Amino acid sequence: MVKTCRWTGTIANNTPEPEDEGKYTAGKPGNPCPGSGFTPGTQRTKKDAKTKWDVSSYNDAVKNAFQWARDMEKTNTNGTVIRIDDSDGYQRTYKIGNAEINITLTGGSKNYDIECGDSKNLSAKAHAYDSTGAADAKLESDDSSVLGSGYSYTKGEVAKGEK
Repeated sequence: MVKTCRWTGTIANNTPEPEDEGKYTAGKPGNPCPGSGFTPGTQRTKKDAKTKWDVSSYNDAVKNAFQWARDMEKTNTNGTVIRIDDSDGYQRTYKIGNAEINITLTGGSKNYDIECGDSKNLSAKAHAYDSTGAADAKLESDDSSVLGSGYSYTKGEVAKGEK
């Protein structure tokens, strides 16, 4: 017999926009004709994001799942289910066995081309754990190595000159 419990939720992204990095220059159109002496200018980029994911509900669900697993495993000492069979009248005792907690993380796609820090790696936490693995399954709000940096952007284009 398999007992399952499922938490379905959202890990909200509270990552603020990172600071700009570098210097912006507007460039020059050229003189006296467009394209002659033209300079395209430069763009700024973004610094790494200060990742801030709201993992509190996820961590509460992890804590509850692992506590439930440990509580169920404690019943293995004397047996979890006792049954008297109708056919022969004998009492049989069954043990729950060892719990296995499976974590699956999905979603989290970045919106733009350039990630401001680490890209997500959901598989770093998404696997099976035994009842002692709660600390390994927990997420930190600033753990960009699992959930990603939380901020991405697309660079604009610099000006183009024509002769």
